[in-house]
Amino acid sequence: MTHRDQLPAEVADLPILEEVPLLGSAIALVRGIDRLVAQLLEVLIELEDHEVAETATGVMLEQWLAIAGRRTGSDRRMLLTACGVLRRLPSLRTAFCDDGTVSWAQVRAIVLAVHRLPRVLDDVVDGELARTIEGCRDADPDMLTSAVSRAARSWDPAPTRKAQEAADRGEFIAMQPRLDGSGGQLFGELGALSFATVDAALSAPEPAHPAPTEPSDPADRHRSRGEDDPAALSRSAEDERSRGKGAPPGARRG
Repeated sequence: MTHRDQLPAEVADLPILEEVPLLGSAIALVRGIDRLVAQLLEVLIELEDHEVAETATGVMLEQWLAIAGRRTGSDRRMLLTACGVLRRLPSLRTAFCDDGTVSWAQVRAIVLAVHRLPRVLDDVVDGELARTIEGCRDADPDMLTSAVSRAARSWDPAPTRKAQEAADRGEFIAMQPRLDGSGGQLFGELGALSFATVDAALSAPEPAHPAPTEPSDPADRHRSRGEDDPAALSRSAEDERSRGKGAPPGARRG
């Protein structure tokens, strides 16, 4: 049986919901979920602000949501991120937690659109958001989320950041060594900047090595040829004596 006080005001007086009570119950339950989530977020904000869980139990609030609340990782992050955004944007907190003029589905979309914006923009974002919520009060729910998403792109001082982050997440390099230690395979997926960096590193010309110069002094020549060992020096001395014996009489020996 549908309870009129559980229905949103804009549909509470529709005769069709009296004729199809199951439909009315579905609408009441859906909107009831919004009210329960709004209450949950207010409680989570209070717990976080005073660090109640950590102080009283020594266990992080997120772990309580996981272990006792059976919330998945993505659900925990969504709830706690929403708490942070509601603190920063009072207009959204009022519209969801107090007035019930936006749904949890709309809040999630708005949170995802604005939570990475710099905090210095909070006042600007909050004012624009209040006007957007009011202007979309009776419109299709997607109109509000679309309007906020478009506005968030214009507020973001680094509009290419998200695209770059997405590109970075898609990049990888993997190495597969052979079991016998004889090398392996290298493969990956790179964005434009990373590919250009790797290409420049692999394509860089090798530095030119100057040709070795021949020392003018015979002893230096011997040393440059690796003949510093005793046997090499002995052969060199013998060669010098042989050349000296064969010199013409009166010739000076250097």
